[in-house]
Amino acid sequence: MDTLAKKIKRGDSTVHEQNDPKRKAELELPLICSDELKIRSFVFVVSDLTDDSSSPVKSSVSGLVFCLKTESVQSVVAKGVAAGAVSEDEMIECEGACCGGVMCKVKDSYCNL
Repeated sequence: MDTLAKKIKRGDSTVHEQNDPKRKAELELPLICSDELKIRSFVFVVSDLTDDSSSPVKSSVSGLVFCLKTESVQSVVAKGVAAGAVSEDEMIECEGACCGGVMCKVKDSYCNL
């Protein structure tokens, strides 16, 4: 995770950090399990935990998963596809979507989902 001083210098801000509740002070394990970083109107969620679990994410996805909050999922997907990304499935509306609402999986040329 980035230091707060670097975030402030760039004009970024941390929206929410989740600390590891089982971490002992003397251990060298990372204290922060997840962090939401706001850059302009985008919110990036960096995490090794799922929303409904306190265990590390176990997934077949390689690379990175970005969860972005936006007013128009359709326009973000269209811009991503125009830039060379591939839409993995159609847009769906569900409670389990990242942060709730509409969800669509898009993979870029670096295999980020």
